[in-house]
Amino acid sequence: MDFRRCALGVVEHKGRYLLMHDIHGYGWELPGGGVEVGESVEDALHRELFEEIGNNGMRVVQMAEPYRWEFGPEHVKRFKKDFPYLLDFVGAEFHVFLVEYFGDPRAVTPDPDEHDDYRWVKKDRVEELISRKEYVDAFRRVVA
Repeated sequence: MDFRRCALGVVEHKGRYLLMHDIHGYGWELPGGGVEVGESVEDALHRELFEEIGNNGMRVVQMAEPYRWEFGPEHVKRFKKDFPYLLDFVGAEFHVFLVEYFGDPRAVTPDPDEHDDYRWVKKDRVEELISRKEYVDAFRRVVA
């Protein structure tokens, strides 16, 4: 089994960071998702950001070193219900990008198939709101 490559965006706008609320009950998370076959991680990031938050002004500022994170039993249980295709993988290989957002922060348009809400939060609240450890780790990799 292999690791699923994922591109995550830590999207910043004037000192606040974008969190998306997952419709599957996973709570607040960073925008991003899986890298498709034949796609670069940079292209996946842009595609995922376009799908999840709309076509607004953004630019990549920094990319962290990729890291791997193994799925635990609690994830396998949830994946059976919501994401059975992920059972083909032993974990995720995260490629995390710091992204500057310079569009209108009210113009975010969440994909209703994935998210039902969004919020811009101060740095000191991000870790408190994110419910999944792998996203907290991703955030810490690009925000000191």
